[in-house]
Amino acid sequence: MNVREARAVLYRNASCSKKSLIYSLHEREKFSEKRFWEFYDCVIALARNALENGRDIETAQKITAVYQWVLKEMIWHFDKRDGSVLKKFPKKYNDYIERLDGAADAYFRGVFVNESLYELQRPKGRKK
Repeated sequence: MNVREARAVLYRNASCSKKSLIYSLHEREKFSEKRFWEFYDCVIALARNALENGRDIETAQKITAVYQWVLKEMIWHFDKRDGSVLKKFPKKYNDYIERLDGAADAYFRGVFVNESLYELQRPKGRKK
Protein backbone atom coordinates (compact mmCIF):
# COMPACT_ATOMS: atom_id res chain seq x y z
CA MET A 1 0.00 0.00 0.00
CA ASN A 2 1.43 3.37 -0.93
CA VAL A 3 1.21 6.47 1.27
CA ARG A 4 -1.61 8.07 -0.73
CA GLU A 5 -3.74 4.92 -0.39
CA ALA A 6 -2.85 4.64 3.30
CA ARG A 7 -3.94 8.21 3.97
CA ALA A 8 -7.25 7.54 2.17
CA VAL A 9 -7.88 4.43 4.32
CA LEU A 10 -7.01 6.36 7.48
CA TYR A 11 -9.33 9.22 6.50
CA ARG A 12 -12.21 6.81 5.73
CA ASN A 13 -11.80 5.24 9.16
CA ALA A 14 -11.41 8.51 11.03
CA SER A 15 -14.62 9.81 9.45
CA CYS A 16 -16.52 6.49 9.75
CA SER A 17 -17.05 6.38 5.99
CA LYS A 18 -18.31 3.37 4.09
CA LYS A 19 -15.66 0.80 3.23
CA SER A 20 -13.85 1.31 6.55
CA LEU A 21 -13.29 -0.86 9.60
CA ILE A 22 -15.00 1.69 11.83
CA TYR A 23 -18.08 1.83 9.60
CA SER A 24 -18.27 -1.96 9.64
CA LEU A 25 -17.94 -2.11 13.44
CA HIS A 26 -20.14 0.84 14.33
CA GLU A 27 -22.80 1.02 11.63
CA ARG A 28 -23.03 -2.59 10.48
CA GLU A 29 -22.15 -4.13 13.87
CA LYS A 30 -19.86 -6.58 12.11
CA PHE A 31 -16.16 -7.35 12.41
CA SER A 32 -14.67 -7.23 8.92
CA GLU A 33 -11.39 -9.08 8.62
CA LYS A 34 -10.82 -7.47 5.22
CA ARG A 35 -11.23 -3.97 6.66
CA PHE A 36 -9.09 -4.89 9.68
CA TRP A 37 -6.13 -5.84 7.47
CA GLU A 38 -6.68 -2.78 5.32
CA PHE A 39 -6.44 -0.51 8.38
CA TYR A 40 -3.47 -2.43 9.77
CA ASP A 41 -1.62 -2.17 6.45
CA CYS A 42 -2.42 1.53 6.23
CA VAL A 43 -0.84 2.21 9.64
CA ILE A 44 2.24 0.15 8.74
CA ALA A 45 2.61 2.06 5.45
CA LEU A 46 2.30 5.39 7.28
CA ALA A 47 4.82 4.18 9.88
CA ARG A 48 7.37 3.37 7.17
CA ASN A 49 6.78 6.78 5.64
CA ALA A 50 7.20 8.43 9.06
CA LEU A 51 10.66 6.88 9.40
CA GLU A 52 11.76 8.75 6.30
CA ASN A 53 9.70 11.92 6.52
CA GLY A 54 8.83 12.30 10.20
CA ARG A 55 5.54 12.00 11.98
CA ASP A 56 2.81 14.59 11.78
CA ILE A 57 0.28 15.43 14.46
CA GLU A 58 -2.81 15.06 12.26
CA THR A 59 -1.90 11.52 11.19
CA ALA A 60 -0.99 10.62 14.77
CA GLN A 61 -4.33 11.92 16.03
CA LYS A 62 -6.28 9.96 13.43
CA ILE A 63 -4.39 6.73 14.10
CA THR A 64 -4.97 7.14 17.83
CA ALA A 65 -8.67 7.95 17.43
CA VAL A 66 -9.35 4.98 15.15
CA TYR A 67 -7.32 2.63 17.36
CA GLN A 68 -9.29 3.72 20.43
CA TRP A 69 -12.57 3.39 18.56
CA VAL A 70 -11.74 -0.18 17.53
CA LEU A 71 -10.88 -1.08 21.13
CA LYS A 72 -14.09 0.51 22.43
CA GLU A 73 -16.21 -1.39 19.90
CA MET A 74 -14.59 -4.62 21.12
CA ILE A 75 -15.25 -3.69 24.75
CA TRP A 76 -18.88 -2.83 24.00
CA HIS A 77 -19.26 -6.23 22.34
CA PHE A 78 -18.79 -7.80 25.79
CA ASP A 79 -20.95 -5.29 27.70
CA LYS A 80 -24.28 -6.93 28.46
CA ARG A 81 -25.85 -3.48 28.99
CA ASP A 82 -24.86 -2.33 25.50
CA GLY A 83 -26.99 -3.41 22.56
CA SER A 84 -24.00 -3.70 20.25
CA VAL A 85 -23.01 -7.30 19.60
CA LEU A 86 -20.60 -7.68 16.70
CA LYS A 87 -21.26 -10.34 14.10
CA LYS A 88 -18.22 -12.35 12.96
CA PHE A 89 -16.36 -11.29 16.10
CA PRO A 90 -13.06 -13.21 16.21
CA LYS A 91 -12.67 -15.75 19.01
CA LYS A 92 -9.00 -14.81 19.34
CA TYR A 93 -9.74 -11.08 19.38
CA ASN A 94 -6.64 -10.49 21.52
CA ASP A 95 -4.49 -11.50 18.51
CA TYR A 96 -6.09 -8.68 16.50
CA ILE A 97 -5.43 -6.25 19.34
CA GLU A 98 -1.80 -7.40 19.42
CA ARG A 99 -1.50 -6.59 15.70
CA LEU A 100 -2.96 -3.12 16.24
CA ASP A 101 -0.55 -2.58 19.15
CA GLY A 102 2.31 -3.51 16.81
CA ALA A 103 1.11 -1.11 14.14
CA ALA A 104 0.81 1.73 16.67
CA ASP A 105 4.31 0.99 17.98
CA ALA A 106 5.60 1.06 14.42
CA TYR A 107 4.12 4.51 13.84
CA PHE A 108 4.88 6.12 17.19
CA ARG A 109 8.18 4.49 18.10
CA GLY A 110 9.54 3.22 14.79
CA VAL A 111 9.56 -0.36 16.12
CA PHE A 112 8.49 -2.94 13.56
CA VAL A 113 7.81 -6.52 14.66
CA ASN A 114 8.70 -9.29 12.24
CA GLU A 115 5.36 -10.38 10.76
CA SER A 116 6.17 -14.06 11.23
CA LEU A 117 6.37 -13.63 15.02
CA TYR A 118 2.69 -12.78 15.39
CA GLU A 119 0.22 -15.51 16.28
CA LEU A 120 -2.31 -13.92 13.92
CA GLN A 121 -1.21 -14.31 10.33
CA ARG A 122 -2.91 -12.65 7.41
CA PRO A 123 -5.24 -14.87 5.40
CA LYS A 124 -3.76 -16.59 2.37
CA GLY A 125 -4.14 -14.49 -0.72
CA ARG A 126 -4.26 -11.24 1.29
CA LYS A 127 -1.35 -9.07 0.15
CA LYS A 128 0.52 -6.68 2.39
